[in-house]
Amino acid sequence: MNLYRIPVFLLALICLLSLPGCTGDTGSASAEIPVTTEAPSQAPTEVQPVEIPAIRGLRYNDARAQLEALGFTVEVQLAVDSEAAGDTILRTEPEAGTTVPAGSVVTVWVKKTICIDSVEVPDLVGMDIRWAQAQCEPLGLIVETEPVPSDAEPMQVLTQSIEPGIIVNAGETVVLTYAAVGTGTT
Repeated sequence: MNLYRIPVFLLALICLLSLPGCTGDTGSASAEIPVTTEAPSQAPTEVQPVEIPAIRGLRYNDARAQLEALGFTVEVQLAVDSEAAGDTILRTEPEAGTTVPAGSVVTVWVKKTICIDSVEVPDLVGMDIRWAQAQCEPLGLIVETEPVPSDAEPMQVLTQSIEPGIIVNAGETVVLTYAAVGTGTT
């Protein structure tokens, strides 16, 4: 037997026996489990019902502030109404007078104020007049046409009153001259 292994074995055994809890003596090194004596947390408070106020006709910012002060979350939908002033509340969902829990979502319909969009005028010269008109329509440009005698291909746009690349308001009128049918040399 190797004498060197015996002392190492005994040394390891002595170390293990000296650990707390190994000898049966708990001593002062015993682990303690902390116990909390806090009062139990309060039960969640019940959400109080709140009545949707009558805000129809109010300006959007005023109506939103009023709803948020009552604890509501506000969602917005835009609507068109020719009778109401711009930026005013047309209706709510849920309706005014309905009682719902605080924190509920209230959707407000606000009159959309029509904005004039800016558009870039396309290069229409050289196109067929019908194609040029089709290009202008989705941009909101109004097209006026003038046939003129020309040697160019019939129905071909010759000039446009607003230069290509110019930014204009939707609703602007662009005048297109085009080669009249039967006036060119064929």
